Amino acid sequence: MRMKYLLAAALVAAMGAANASAQTESTTTGEGPYLEEDQKPLTQEEIKQQAAGNVGKDGQAQWFINMDYAGFDFELPAGTVVQKGSSLLATYPDSSFGVSMKNEEMKGSNQKLAYEVCKRLALQMHLPNPKVEKASFGKCGGAKATGMLDGQLVTVVVLPYSDQQTTAVILANPEREEWANHFLRTLKR
Repeated sequence: MRMKYLLAAALVAAMGAANASAQTESTTTGEGPYLEEDQKPLTQEEIKQQAAGNVGKDGQAQWFINMDYAGFDFELPAGTVVQKGSSLLATYPDSSFGVSMKNEEMKGSNQKLAYEVCKRLALQMHLPNPKVEKASFGKCGGAKATGMLDGQLVTVVVLPYSDQQTTAVILANPEREEWANHFLRTLKR
């Protein structure tokens, strides 16, 4: 639960005044499809039990699930709980990994502006000594900032395209750094 709040707070801080209430769909990307209205949501214990089978003895994901948001494709560890609506919030049940994404209209955005926005967001999030760099994600040129904050690896990605801009915040415990790297390697438009 703590990871969910951290991701939400990080995205709100990154996006400014975000529209917090929107209709969302809940999914478990492990065994189950989108929950239908008449289905009972899984309890936290059921989610944790389901996710436990998705992690090997080394603590790494056994497999990843293809996802998409705002025209971007990426992979998340199996067992990640996803809430998708006007934004995307994906958290692993043990709170060791999470991704938050938000898309907004941004006329004239390009990689140079994305770099400046990414730098500003890293400062607003109080990332000590963030590494900010231009980066390509498939056909999309954007920027990313990485740093450690309160023992968590924090990555901020700004992706401009067609007068739109998607911002992603990835939080991962040090033992989940490979999951964050996998997300970034598979992120493309």
